[in-house]
Amino acid sequence: MNKRWAMLGGLGLGAGLMYILDPVAGRKRRKTVADKTGSMKRTSASAIGRVSRDIGKEAWGLLTEAQGVFEGPLEDDETLAARVRSRIERTVSQPDTVQIVVDSGVVTLAGTISAAEFDRLVSTVLRVKGVRDVNDKLDVRPTANGARDFEDTPVE
Repeated sequence: MNKRWAMLGGLGLGAGLMYILDPVAGRKRRKTVADKTGSMKRTSASAIGRVSRDIGKEAWGLLTEAQGVFEGPLEDDETLAARVRSRIERTVSQPDTVQIVVDSGVVTLAGTISAAEFDRLVSTVLRVKGVRDVNDKLDVRPTANGARDFEDTPVE
């Protein structure tokens, strides 16, 4: 049985060498193999570089997040509310229709906002340093100009 495998292996090796060392088409075949090997090396190096950069960024983010947890809140709720209010004023078209309540870093948003601005508003508030979470009690309206159509509606 082992002799058969050795014979088949020898035949396969011989056929491969004849294919690569062929005097007529062998040069082109060797060049193709070399080009593909070089391309594979470059692609692999690029992929490894991307993965290592991604891992580094992820580790840095986890480290920063962990530091924030151990340091605790950096400011009181009033200061955080003022910072959130400032960001909201630069983010949405009708910032005066959004009420903000902060309790231990958890921001509660209430009022009326357009559907087009909702995602941007919540993601902006979540990015404010010191904000731990956002409670959404917003009345999201489907209109393009949001709360403008509903200024007479009382906000709870």
